[in-house]
Amino acid sequence: EIPLPEEEPIGEALGDRGVLEVLFARAGGEGWKKSDGWLEEGRNIDSWHGVKVENGAVVALNLENNNLVGSLPAALGQRLGMAESGR
Repeated sequence: EIPLPEEEPIGEALGDRGVLEVLFARAGGEGWKKSDGWLEEGRNIDSWHGVKVENGAVVALNLENNNLVGSLPAALGQRLGMAESGR
């Protein structure tokens, strides 16, 4: 499990990539139907399956019907102004 900072808002401390890494770890990313690009070294988050980036910031996630498990990290709401996310 990826430890989270306690003292400052989580999303601000981790940045978009860090929040997505926490999502992957806590939502069973290893068992997702599609995880193309996720956590691959040298790949930008805009190439990760289901991640929409505009002007360098994540604006949406579309991971519907992708075998996510557990609950989504609160940091998603703190950090990312997303329009869509799914289980």
